[in-house]
Amino acid sequence: MRKVPWDESAITRELCDLLDEDYSEEYSLSYSLEQLRRDLGLAMPLVSVDFTIETHQYSAQVENWVTQSDIGMVLKYQDRFVPTESWTSSLLLQAKRLFPQARGVHYSEASRFDSFDSKQHSRIRNLNELLECDLVSYLLYCPRPSSLDKLTAAKLAHLRNLSVNGEIFDFARGLALHRELEAGGQTLAAGVFVAKVDAMPKTLAQIHGGIFKSTIPLSWLLTLEFADAKRFVDLPSGMPFGVNHAHLDSKRSRIVDGILAGDEAVTQAIGALAGRNVNFAPLRVLPRHTISISISAGGQADPDQQLVINQ
Repeated sequence: MRKVPWDESAITRELCDLLDEDYSEEYSLSYSLEQLRRDLGLAMPLVSVDFTIETHQYSAQVENWVTQSDIGMVLKYQDRFVPTESWTSSLLLQAKRLFPQARGVHYSEASRFDSFDSKQHSRIRNLNELLECDLVSYLLYCPRPSSLDKLTAAKLAHLRNLSVNGEIFDFARGLALHRELEAGGQTLAAGVFVAKVDAMPKTLAQIHGGIFKSTIPLSWLLTLEFADAKRFVDLPSGMPFGVNHAHLDSKRSRIVDGILAGDEAVTQAIGALAGRNVNFAPLRVLPRHTISISISAGGQADPDQQLVINQ
């Protein structure tokens, strides 16, 4: 545990490094990107996987539209065998970190996200309403339970168990969750979570107590998105994360693409869509980083023989 906790910008930069093939080897990862490739290759023969991290540079004219902590995330699935099964989904993440209590670095289940900004929260809701989709969610940085004292870790584990007690454990997500619980549930005792804007937790207890209802570990979100193709994972509460481009009209789809690409011209398109409403200027929506993860089924197959012949 660091004596002086990093701010959201520093944590976000490290997260990007961990997902960047050019830098991830500098870290002692228990599960590397190369291992991920090998495992995907066993499950999906001839698959190709690409990770791209892009850090955007903006002119001074649009600096008010930029936030230091946002991550844009684009997930692409290309099905070379059956192209109609391909899809692209996008998500914009506003980072918030948990703050320690009192002096020193002491966290408990009551630790809070003290950097929550009600005005920023309102702007985020305005953007989601304007685009008619849940593009923006919160990315929540907090210490892993394994780094906390035993009592706090036990409380958080109890809250997670209560949250999943009503699970039926069917379909791919339920079966995967059941296997993880049997194995000890370590991936659920995570340090990075995603929460919907209207379900932003106030405390560490609310994060773990709402797992798979109002919050989800980032690793599970990404895994389930690719397992449950064509839409960001939908929690039992009926709350989907992110946006499938197939569900947007052409105007809003271009705006989402522009935001994730860090295109400064998108600020004008947002203003036009909003009718120059003062509530939407500026939105601080342009991300500092965009993470793209692409999986191509059959990507290593002979291009002339990739298509499935279905007669």
